[in-house]
Amino acid sequence: MENRKETTIEERKLAIKLSNEGKSLRNIAKVVGRSVNCIQKILQKFKKDWYAGKYRRKREKENYELYNRAKSYTSSED
Repeated sequence: MENRKETTIEERKLAIKLSNEGKSLRNIAKVVGRSVNCIQKILQKFKKDWYAGKYRRKREKENYELYNRAKSYTSSED
């Protein structure tokens, strides 16, 4: 009974590109051939994942710097 079809990577990339160009959700939905709700969910997931990745990279850099600082303290005491 389900008529759902998974969005392709190309559809998602196109939706994100059009959104970055300032297009409206309705306009993006027409171009991609999906519902406004589908486009909204694609963009929400992208923003959530993008922010999470950005935060993760920042934390990894901070942890790496802390590790190197701690390593330099221990090696200078030897």
